[in-house]
Amino acid sequence: MNDNHKESLRLLPIADTTGSTAAREDSKGTLDHYNHLASQLWLSSKVSEVADGVFSRVQQGYTAWGSLSGPYGFGKTASAIALWAHAKDSEFLAIPPLSCTSFDELASGIAALAGEQNPKIKTQVNKLFEDVFTSGLKPMVQEDAKRYSVPSRKVRQIYQDKFSAGQFTLNNHPHQTVEFLSRLGEIAAKYSKGLVIILDELQQLLGPLDARTIVQFREFVWGMRTERSPCGVILALDSLLEARLARWAADILHRIRENGPALQLTDIYTCEFPVWLWDRLN
Repeated sequence: MNDNHKESLRLLPIADTTGSTAAREDSKGTLDHYNHLASQLWLSSKVSEVADGVFSRVQQGYTAWGSLSGPYGFGKTASAIALWAHAKDSEFLAIPPLSCTSFDELASGIAALAGEQNPKIKTQVNKLFEDVFTSGLKPMVQEDAKRYSVPSRKVRQIYQDKFSAGQFTLNNHPHQTVEFLSRLGEIAAKYSKGLVIILDELQQLLGPLDARTIVQFREFVWGMRTERSPCGVILALDSLLEARLARWAADILHRIRENGPALQLTDIYTCEFPVWLWDRLN
């Protein structure tokens, strides 16, 4: 047994996700947190197969989907974090799972963690984020600068800081996130094998799963399917949300799963699992 996992046996490895706003404010601390969790986890071979199927498509320059689902307590978030580490070790620009309540907030966290992991692209990523998401600030900046007799650059900086901190959103249109991820995938492919995004805590992003959020999620999924960019998106769904989507938005699940591998986490825990685990403990 290696030293990292000897240490993990003295701990209670509860895997938790960091919010996108916190990731934006402390990207290094966020990555340190996930690296610490990942050092205590082993990746199931069945989860690895899902990941490798997505990786293969991304390396070919395509947008790819994958999904993990299971009841609470079956290791959904832990699997997502171990999968992120696997993607990173496989030389992808990989984004760990983030909790958020809007697509704008999600993109903000992704931008921060992408730049933190590869300083060579940090300036490009920040400019891309600004171009895609804050272009709508111009009319607001001009109006407030005139109203309060304040230089436009100061007003713009205030708005940009609040936007980056997730304190307000301009319109939360998923098509902006689609554009951002597609173009970020192209940047990532110049310095790595491509971009891999791990999406967890979807119940927070989708909220009550009403008509508005279903439409937004559909626009995001369908929009990503129309892009050809080296970008992989792997969803981690709890069984309750999966059932609700199957009832109210079955077409979304169908689009995701017809375009990539899927795994029910309950399928990991077969009679072979104790042997697999014991081998790693010894």
